[in-house]
Amino acid sequence: MASNKDKVKKLQQQVERAKVEFATEFLSRWGARTPYRTGTLLAGNDVKITDTNFEFINNVPYFTYVENGTPNMSPVGMLKTTMIESADIWRIAMRRAKK
Repeated sequence: MASNKDKVKKLQQQVERAKVEFATEFLSRWGARTPYRTGTLLAGNDVKITDTNFEFINNVPYFTYVENGTPNMSPVGMLKTTMIESADIWRIAMRRAKK
């Protein structure tokens, strides 16, 4: 019979695996929505995992123009759309982490 300490350790390991799975799935979906002309914008997409948060990063100078649009260009909203799906992505990540 496993002790509570062992159960907590196992759960912590599962959560750590789920964080990686979440970042992978999020990045995949975000990337699939990112317009591709030269690949620079897509290459700028990154998800950093901290102890308590995820950071979604794209430092390409024109990222915000593509994401939010301009007076002459409609917004693509690739990050915003993926953020809306984050609860679903987390469920998938937890399911994968249990395996």
